[in-house]
Amino acid sequence: MNMENNLKPCPLCNSTENLMVYAEWLPDKKPNGHEVGVVECTNQSCPMIIRAITVEEAVRKWNKRPREDFLTEQNKALAEQLVIDEIIENDLRAKLADAINALEHYANYDFSEKPDAWAGTVAIETLAKIKAESVTR
Repeated sequence: MNMENNLKPCPLCNSTENLMVYAEWLPDKKPNGHEVGVVECTNQSCPMIIRAITVEEAVRKWNKRPREDFLTEQNKALAEQLVIDEIIENDLRAKLADAINALEHYANYDFSEKPDAWAGTVAIETLAKIKAESVTR
């Protein structure tokens, strides 16, 4: 498996083309030394290098970006909430349009000869208020 294809950009210089993944042999107090995994940015001006017990562990450490991962999750949650808010807003707009249509119908009804003529006045005033508020938004 080519580990270099699974790497995030360098956390210091943001390079994606100067990255190397390899195993390195380190001499130490053990009789024959030991091997470690390495991820390195070979950009001349960038000193970024990660060493770990295995190559896989070095790649995992290289790709670990707590802030970036947190912000990515927050952005995902906000995007989902935005979709929900848009659905709710569209639903409320449709209900408001239905209410305005009902009020317009009610307001245009001739209540002058009816005992509840005040209802027509209330409907007309309410309709004017709703329309005024929707224009200011």
